[in-house]
Amino acid sequence: MSLKHQAYKEANIRFLEENLQNEGINELPSGIQYKVILKGNGP
Repeated sequence: MSLKHQAYKEANIRFLEENLQNEGINELPSGIQYKVILKGNGP
């Protein structure tokens, strides 16, 4: 992996780690992060 790609990957990993500290951010076992903006009353 080139240095450019390695730096990009590291920046993305840092973003995801820092993003988890924000209020309301959830993470699935797969690593996908999401935020519930408005919880519905559906089934």
